[in-house]
Amino acid sequence: VSMLDSARRKQINNELQGEKFEFIDAVVGKNIDPKRLNFINDSVWVKERYNRSLTSGEIGCALSHRNIYQKMVDDDIEWAIIFEDDIYLKYDFFYEIEKIKKYFSHNDLFVLGVQEGLKSKDYILFSRKDKFNLDNGFSLRKTHHSEKYIYRTAAYIISKSSAKKILDFTAENFSLANQCYT
Repeated sequence: VSMLDSARRKQINNELQGEKFEFIDAVVGKNIDPKRLNFINDSVWVKERYNRSLTSGEIGCALSHRNIYQKMVDDDIEWAIIFEDDIYLKYDFFYEIEKIKKYFSHNDLFVLGVQEGLKSKDYILFSRKDKFNLDNGFSLRKTHHSEKYIYRTAAYIISKSSAKKILDFTAENFSLANQCYT
């Protein structure tokens, strides 16, 4: 996910050279029709869930991720690794994922290490049995019922099945990109 005019696109092209990927243009919050913003913020779900109005940036971010999920469903993409353009890869991430992806369930969603430095990290519940150790000392762990504590949608792995569930849920209940139920 990247703004169309982002300077990071060239750097990402270099970082991901040789990998199959594509940019999904971010929905720019300030360009969203104010009537649509008001419609979202006036919904009972948003008022009860967030107890505040969502910003145009938050709404744009959520719509950007919904666009990815719709593309996954439309193009029959079984799995996607989603990166916002402000992440940096520190090692051969794709090689590591290729080795362990056979263990993933079609209902999985893995948040990839972007929760560090947040107080909410202490409240995220991780599975003890569903842990995948990577050769570089990192690991992936499934989360359970921790949606309200997970922020930053900067990097995650999602299945088409989970993407479809999020699309279905958010069609009726607009949710921030990081707080959708799977």
